[in-house]
Amino acid sequence: QLAPGGREIQVTSDGAQNLQPAWSPDGKLIAYHSRNRRGVWTIPAFGGVAQQLTEFGPAPALSPDGEWVPFQSDAQADLGQAAFGAMPQSTIWIVPARGGAPRQITKAGAPPGGHGAVVWSPDGRRIVFVTYDIGLSEVWSVSPKGDDLKRLLGGNNQFFDPVFSPDGRYLFLSTAWGNFCLWRQRISPVTGLPEGEMTQIANTGAALARYLTIAPDGKRVA
Repeated sequence: QLAPGGREIQVTSDGAQNLQPAWSPDGKLIAYHSRNRRGVWTIPAFGGVAQQLTEFGPAPALSPDGEWVPFQSDAQADLGQAAFGAMPQSTIWIVPARGGAPRQITKAGAPPGGHGAVVWSPDGRRIVFVTYDIGLSEVWSVSPKGDDLKRLLGGNNQFFDPVFSPDGRYLFLSTAWGNFCLWRQRISPVTGLPEGEMTQIANTGAALARYLTIAPDGKRVA
């Protein structure tokens, strides 16, 4: 807790290698992936009884309204600095945050590569993900219903961990092609497609920046 006198709280204690925590928008729940017990789980932010949402899949990302949890079907091969977010045959699925049957929203091979690194647009209308394959990486978006696929970025690059600015007008992401860099891409609020070219905001040299997060005012990236 960040209030004066607050202290750290151990939220899970099952020793199950719990990874990839994601806050619910109201701050009451944390979704995470259990590497040993498998699947996506949620737990009250200050500890309590965990609820298993799925029996498979890592990397949960709660929707802006807190009602849905998209995730990828297969875990990344390793947790190294430059490990791809997913490899074939990983696809994107979605499950109700309060429990229910998971539903597949992307299909293997469409688009090619493993699908992972899921992030919601702030308006909740699009789910952005990255495809990974040998020598190929692209950024796509899809509707929560699983239709209207759109290719956002491609070319000779490797993309990691996209995240939207709070107003939804920019997509920030890191790349690994030559030097490691941070980029900003303007996204049309009407079409959901890129506008103009990517702008480099930092060259991080030999250090690949991962797991980006944006300040609420949209002015800083951690």
